[in-house]
Amino acid sequence: MALALAFISFSHLASASSLNTRNDGPQGDFDPKIEQLFDRYNVPYGVLGAISHVIMMYVLGCHLFGRRPLMPWRYLSQHLIDVLVTSCMAIVTVTIASLTISEVQESRALVMLLAMHIIFGLVMDGVMIHRYFYRERKGLMVRLAGWLCVLCVAGLLSSQMLAQITGHKRLDDTKWQWSDPGIIIIAVMGIGGGVIAVLSFLAIWRSSAGVDREKRKPIAVYVFFFSGMICALGWFWLADYGPVIATGNTTGQPRQGNKALFWAYFVFQWFPVFTI
Repeated sequence: MALALAFISFSHLASASSLNTRNDGPQGDFDPKIEQLFDRYNVPYGVLGAISHVIMMYVLGCHLFGRRPLMPWRYLSQHLIDVLVTSCMAIVTVTIASLTISEVQESRALVMLLAMHIIFGLVMDGVMIHRYFYRERKGLMVRLAGWLCVLCVAGLLSSQMLAQITGHKRLDDTKWQWSDPGIIIIAVMGIGGGVIAVLSFLAIWRSSAGVDREKRKPIAVYVFFFSGMICALGWFWLADYGPVIATGNTTGQPRQGNKALFWAYFVFQWFPVFTI
């Protein structure tokens, strides 16, 4: 369902914005400079980026709740092999994103977006390492909330790239509108999820002061984690759409660039799915 929603939403947004495929002349809607930068951008965006973020958020959710991604009804073993798998993912994706930064350093917006992708990978790795040192605990660990907060902030910062990227566009209000239904839905995920997360966080502190939150988890704890993940996903989806506006490339695969690095990043993102 989530993958289908991502594809439908981004396809609708692209068609609603009347996006072309290239800048073919003075009447084109795209800035040639920003397009050239995206030709060297080796990280998924658009539909592929949205799908990647859905999968990564699902895996992160499983890790937060101590469940196996391929068998969510079973507890995560939290063995050293799980740390090695997520660390392998983090090393490869962070390295590729860092190499890409050197290719697109002319654009502060793209550098910021890549930095937030790096943080996402580090959060995934950090959660698993954290669980390994507390492997005697099963299920949801409240002390992992800090990692989710970092991810929400990273998602919010990455979404700001959308406003910067659209500044390169030569579009009138009839072609690009912030009132587009798809943008509203994604923004509501980010804003609404964030508001609910903050309220549930306050409820946690009010209802369980002086209580071991690892043993007694009020419903607000679960609300906080679920709403926090929805918040982060919404912001990252919004960031995935920024490059689509700038390039007209809905899929999110570079037209030129180093496709080997692109697919290596895309595949290694999925490695934590196999944690046991």
